Amino acid sequence: MRPFPIRPTICLLLLSDLLALLISGVIAYKSRELFLGPMDAAAYIRLIPAYLMFIPLYAALSLYPDFTMPRPIFFKRLSTGTSTGFLFFMTILLFGKSGAEYSRFTLLMAWFLSLFSVPLFRYLSGLLFCSKAWWGCPIIIFGPPDLCKGYHDHLQRYKQRGLIPLAYFGAETSAEAETMNYTPLGNTSREVKKQIQPYRKTHPDLLAVILLNESAPKEQHRVLRLIQPLFARLMLIPDNSFNMRLSVQVADFCGQLSLSLRQNLLDPYRLQLKNFMDFLLALVIFIPLLPLIFIIYIIIRLDSPGPGFYRHRRLGYAGKEIKVWKFRTMHINAERMLCDILEADPALRQEWELDQKLRKDPRITRVGGFLRKYSLDELPQILNVFTGDMSLVGPRPIVPMEITKYGTSYSVYTRVKPGVTGLWQVSGRNDLSYEVRVALDEYYIANWSIWMDIYILLRTPAAALGRHGAY
Repeated sequence: MRPFPIRPTICLLLLSDLLALLISGVIAYKSRELFLGPMDAAAYIRLIPAYLMFIPLYAALSLYPDFTMPRPIFFKRLSTGTSTGFLFFMTILLFGKSGAEYSRFTLLMAWFLSLFSVPLFRYLSGLLFCSKAWWGCPIIIFGPPDLCKGYHDHLQRYKQRGLIPLAYFGAETSAEAETMNYTPLGNTSREVKKQIQPYRKTHPDLLAVILLNESAPKEQHRVLRLIQPLFARLMLIPDNSFNMRLSVQVADFCGQLSLSLRQNLLDPYRLQLKNFMDFLLALVIFIPLLPLIFIIYIIIRLDSPGPGFYRHRRLGYAGKEIKVWKFRTMHINAERMLCDILEADPALRQEWELDQKLRKDPRITRVGGFLRKYSLDELPQILNVFTGDMSLVGPRPIVPMEITKYGTSYSVYTRVKPGVTGLWQVSGRNDLSYEVRVALDEYYIANWSIWMDIYILLRTPAAALGRHGAY
């Protein structure tokens, strides 16, 4: 296990985890007491110190901190640590003399609640304290100004993730560098050491992030040669980071260093597991949503003439045509209205040709605008999950005219079923360019796992309520 520095951020995460576990236990205890009668509270109070054993479990899985860990892997490790802790906990009670004092229902419910409460409390901790000077992992980024600017904007938008850039260094300055602390990197080891020293004094655990630029190999080699001796921790980010795989592992082949890639989408057993989870989760979601679907249907019929539902032709798995269920959000003569609008307004035509979307679309009804803001118009697509045409998570279904926008990536898109939600929806939706949307679809397909699906499903409600990029 890699030792970690004791910093305020680490202490906050420790307290957050313990609080989440404790609250989950209290809720489980009260629920059991509410439905099945009172229990011996003193016996459960004696178990509170046992929650401390979760801390070394999480630490052994490198969850302190977790700032540079991909979110799906984070959820997998956190779930593994939580489940292992409760399994160990219940095993001791089972074989102990006092095991009969405790309710199995209470312990199982505490475990189930902890799977959700621990990551939720960590997320809330990031939101509450990301503006504090002590929060997060300090980093320095080395790379071209244009690449640095892109990462600078992303890190400023998601401060709660915990990667806090202190400075940027590169070969030259540009217009992109004016909005951030960007400095040309020195030419000698002594100059570079002098530039870095002030940051190392105040942040001994400083992380260096190097943006590799394959178009300038000499500059890339120079930066690596100057930076490597100065940092205990370095992170290298290649140009094609969107297409890098989370499943990459270092392997040995005849004494040679090699990279092993796992192709989950070519494993029929994993795909069967995904299909089974889709059906099971869709059933769990659909039953409580039935009253809401019925109410929305009635409101749509009262708001404007026309049916409450409609089915739209889209492209699905293997490029086959599917009919996607949605709530009607447009007037019944929407296609005719679109032709007239685009013919009369060149600016709107240009906007439509760019993303197949209009930010202020006059075809949308009053109720339709509300449904789109919160992605409620897509609820009926659960029916497509039952019929096997769609998955709960995957790339958004596209129309034939969008094939050209995918280009050579279209063959990758057709390898999976389209999803009701996906990485694009939880990353900004229409605020992102179509090029980024395609890249996100490629990233999802290349890195697909059950844990990535769980991560996206957990983020979907917040993304829908946040309404970022929804129109």
